[in-house]
Amino acid sequence: MSRAVQQSLRTGWYYRVLEEGELRAGDPLALVSRPYPDWSLARLLRVLYVDRLNYVALSDMAELPPLAESWRKLASQRLARHEVEDMEKRLAGG
Repeated sequence: MSRAVQQSLRTGWYYRVLEEGELRAGDPLALVSRPYPDWSLARLLRVLYVDRLNYVALSDMAELPPLAESWRKLASQRLARHEVEDMEKRLAGG
């Protein structure tokens, strides 16, 4: 399943919690700002899983402050090593 989800580039929604609080079913969610409109989730996934050694994109991605540290680190590692990490264990589920 992991491989199918990754290949589809449709991994779901990602939200960042800026302020703790409570929500209930039916409560509205609103986009307050989009400080990096050129960096949609679709673009991030394309860099991670399709255009995996696009050094310009990886460099930009490694410097995106709101991006999860693990994703910025992954971009930095690809830049430093000039290779894509082995994803087979994660994809094969073992």
